[in-house]
Amino acid sequence: MKALITDPINSVLRQYLAQGFVVVDTSRNDQGEMTVTALPADTVDITNELRKAAQLPLQKSAASEVAVSAPTVSTSAEGAKQ
Repeated sequence: MKALITDPINSVLRQYLAQGFVVVDTSRNDQGEMTVTALPADTVDITNELRKAAQLPLQKSAASEVAVSAPTVSTSAEGAKQ
């Protein structure tokens, strides 16, 4: 398992760390949804590169899904009650 999954993923992460990128902490809940601690404005999604390194199927870009399904945030007092 280490040679098939962990080593290839760590190799990709090291490449991005060497370029000055920060690897952000993530977690996944029981429904499979990911939570990310923080993202800078110039974030690069390397999910599919990691999946490719581990020989896993690619997935749709999270950025395209966020654009479609992002919840609307209200800044009004009325919206805050909802």
